[in-house]
Amino acid sequence: MRLAALIAFITIIWLMVLAVAAFLVTLVPSVQLLFKGGERSDKLIMSSIQALIAVGVVLLFIMGLSKLKEFYAARKLHL
Repeated sequence: MRLAALIAFITIIWLMVLAVAAFLVTLVPSVQLLFKGGERSDKLIMSSIQALIAVGVVLLFIMGLSKLKEFYAARKLHL
C-alpha cells in the first residue's frame, strides 16, 4: 500500500509537469496572434506578456507542488 501511494504521488507530479509544459509550449506563443503590428514596441509588449504568463504559470506550478507535498506528508505522517 505504501508503494502504491508513492507511485500515485509521483504520477500526479509528472502529470502536472506535462500539463504545465504543454500549456507553455502551445498556448503562450499564441499570444502573438493578438498583435497584428510589426513594430518593435508591439514585439516588446508581446514578449513581456508572454514572459509574465510563463512566470505566473511556473509560480502556480510551484505552489501546486508545495500543496501536493503537504497533503502527501500529512497523510503519510498522520498529522
